Amino acid sequence: MKTTSLFGMAAKMAFVLCLAAMPAWAEERGATGGGTRTAEAGPFAMRGFGTVSATAQSREVAGGRVSRVVFQTEDAAKARIVASKYLADLLAYGAVSRGQPLPGLQATVIEVRHGGAWLLGLDNTQVRVLNAPNREMLTTLARSQGAANWQAVPEQAYPRWLDNFDNAALGIWWTPGTKTPEQLAWMKDFPAVANLHGQLLTDNPAPGVYDTSGPAHAMAQLNSIGKPYRYMLWASAGQEPVWLNAWTLPGHHIEDRPKAYLGRRFFDAGPYLSHQGMSDTMHAITRNAMVEMMRQHVDDDQVLGWMEPHGEFGVRHLELLPGYQSRFPDWLRTEKGYDLAALGRAWTGNPAAFADWSEVTYKTYDYFKGRRGRFLDLDDIPWRWRPGDREVIGGHGRMSARPGSGPEGEPAGWHKPDFDDSDWAANRRDHFRLLSQWSERHFYPLWYRFTHEVPAEFLAGGRKIYLHIMPRSEHAGGEITVWINGREVARKLRERRSWLTLHVHMDVTEALRPGDNHFAIYSNGGRIAYRVWLSDSPGETFPFADAGLSQRYADQRAFYNWDKLQTLKSYLRLMRAVDPNRPIKVMTPGNFQAEAMELFERYGAYPQLTGQGSQLRYHHYKGYSALRRLPSSSEAGSPPNSAREAQYFFATMFTESQDKHDYVFDMLNVRNSEMITWWNDNKALLSTLGKTDLADFKLGVLSDLRQGYLYGGVGGGLGFSHGSLQALGLTPVLVDGLEFEKGLGHALPVILDSSTAVMAPAMVDSVKRYVAEGGVFVTSVHAGRHTPTQRDAWPLAAAFGLKGDGTRVTGDNYHRWPSAKLRFTAEQTLLPSLRGQEAAGRGISIDWQDKRPRADVALSPLAHWEDGSMAIAEITHGKGRI
Repeated sequence: MKTTSLFGMAAKMAFVLCLAAMPAWAEERGATGGGTRTAEAGPFAMRGFGTVSATAQSREVAGGRVSRVVFQTEDAAKARIVASKYLADLLAYGAVSRGQPLPGLQATVIEVRHGGAWLLGLDNTQVRVLNAPNREMLTTLARSQGAANWQAVPEQAYPRWLDNFDNAALGIWWTPGTKTPEQLAWMKDFPAVANLHGQLLTDNPAPGVYDTSGPAHAMAQLNSIGKPYRYMLWASAGQEPVWLNAWTLPGHHIEDRPKAYLGRRFFDAGPYLSHQGMSDTMHAITRNAMVEMMRQHVDDDQVLGWMEPHGEFGVRHLELLPGYQSRFPDWLRTEKGYDLAALGRAWTGNPAAFADWSEVTYKTYDYFKGRRGRFLDLDDIPWRWRPGDREVIGGHGRMSARPGSGPEGEPAGWHKPDFDDSDWAANRRDHFRLLSQWSERHFYPLWYRFTHEVPAEFLAGGRKIYLHIMPRSEHAGGEITVWINGREVARKLRERRSWLTLHVHMDVTEALRPGDNHFAIYSNGGRIAYRVWLSDSPGETFPFADAGLSQRYADQRAFYNWDKLQTLKSYLRLMRAVDPNRPIKVMTPGNFQAEAMELFERYGAYPQLTGQGSQLRYHHYKGYSALRRLPSSSEAGSPPNSAREAQYFFATMFTESQDKHDYVFDMLNVRNSEMITWWNDNKALLSTLGKTDLADFKLGVLSDLRQGYLYGGVGGGLGFSHGSLQALGLTPVLVDGLEFEKGLGHALPVILDSSTAVMAPAMVDSVKRYVAEGGVFVTSVHAGRHTPTQRDAWPLAAAFGLKGDGTRVTGDNYHRWPSAKLRFTAEQTLLPSLRGQEAAGRGISIDWQDKRPRADVALSPLAHWEDGSMAIAEITHGKGRI
């Protein structure tokens, strides 16, 4: 018997339930002779239902096909729950209604408007379900099955939280603000439940005293209209209780992060995520509050589920976690299995590099970006600063300010060393006055001026010197323009691989001179959040030229990922101790996909992607959870503002067969009359959300999240599931890299790679095994370009005796490779319409490793570049192809 959570087996349960609802299903299974089909499922151990198994039989009779399903449960009480929930699910469809009892029978009759009828009955520990094309045939079938002793199925005889993923799939945030009678009346009749929002776990004015007045007010509103709700618990985003900061008890850990500001520690650069790495004291305060608030409402039948407190659980950068300096070496020993000699070889190539574990240090993000070896900090003195021109153009943090756009700035000579800046403010870069010059929705362009000594010995040796700036700014706000000694060395420099500019660097060798140097920096995004320095190390991206540095970087990110996973695990375990049953939502655990899914199966939790619904995203959780048959959820990044947007908004969710959706914005914000009209006109459609599922999986997209959380975003995923595949009538499932290595997804006929740039040996072996077993694996763009420690090694190609030539691929044209002509062969059959045709394309050249074909590799060129090198090739390997 397999034991799992309700939510781990919810889809399997639905599959069994559908045996009665859809008798044609049995025709697809093996026949037993005489037109009779049979099937069995289970036993499954599920939260709320207990252990359930099912047997089904379908047979052809005069007038059509009839079927019978028997659910075997633990006891009569569990049978009532299974039967009542099944009845509620059937009645939730508009075309289904209760019928009059059959003559002489107590069992419950359900009829379909367009034909077909069910009989549902309780028989001690069994739930019996019959299906026939009409009432007359159902009556005959019932008599033959001894239905006279079956009891009627009661309504709502199951815990209401079992509706979380179907009859309560659509939710709307509900904050404590008072709603009008009209809004309450609308909500009462609308097919949605509420998501209680606004409860911070640090809303405690004194130790052990918790302010729950906000949610209590919201609950009272919802109870007045009979609406259930999901309880959203939030940890503090760096917001500590006032009383904690006021205490100075001996040994007490005081949270010293500035609220909403940043600092010299990169950890401070992500205040929204700071609560994921807080001290033991703050964890204790948060856990105690969570337990108390859950205990207050664990017996409330209106509570459908909980939310784990950590919003958007993720791995962004190498921030400093509390206690990291001792815990990191412990992790290297216990989890990675390093001894000092092995660690020295991996990181430096020298087994004697570390004499003691105390010498093993945890490096911050700037170390890997070039603040190592010989470097000179430039932010260790006060800077002169002044706001620049500002022009906000709407959207989320987009900015079009530019140097010289007004009568001040560059035309006024602000970048020149002899400009008089005596009336400008003066602060260190990490002073809160400077760091506060930033907003989520507006930018504050700033000019900075300072003079800093650069010693002659620092410039000696003929080495290149690079200026590094880490602004951590967004979108166009990431643009940096720099002058040194009046000479422009960079204009509108920003990272091109992401919406977030974490780091830029420039060669300033020719602009520097021994002694004092004048620096002028224009930052379109205002603050420069973290570090400005000179060094002789360029700002590389992973994998680095130094294999040991790459291994150290990957080890640190793996530790950081593991540490956050332990936090998630501890909170889920504690929540289960308080409430053993209700589902637990975890917001965007996007950076430890496989590991998180295992926790969800164990603890009855599910992932929710924040920002999904308004667009299809390549890492949507329905795609990832489908192969495990786990439910998932989503919420909107922003609400639709028109009926057309709403149509697209919900179409994406139905395309994915979303299990649940939380509409982010409170009822107080829903004032758009067009939107209200659209919602009212589509009640029937919206009520079906959560009641469909992806069926046969024929196509998978390998979307390895380690490319982000472990390897720092190298490669960049291709959004094949943004909508292009759906436009072809294909809804793919997503396969995480770690899970693919374990064999999950190997049964899929075709897997399309989404730019898995870094492939370790385990991934290469998994691809080869998948293909040998009969799968078709389609590579793309950067697939298998690097190993975790070596750039441009093309390990996947090498596994088949090939090599990749990435001469067209550079850091500067990362997502804009130059186009070139290629010609398809006249013999290829993969794309028959393109035989012998010429086309434009972008990509690498493929060649044999020793320039000669290998006899043991069955390769067929499909297209060549103009220089004769292969552009597309097909390899037969075992039973499959790559």
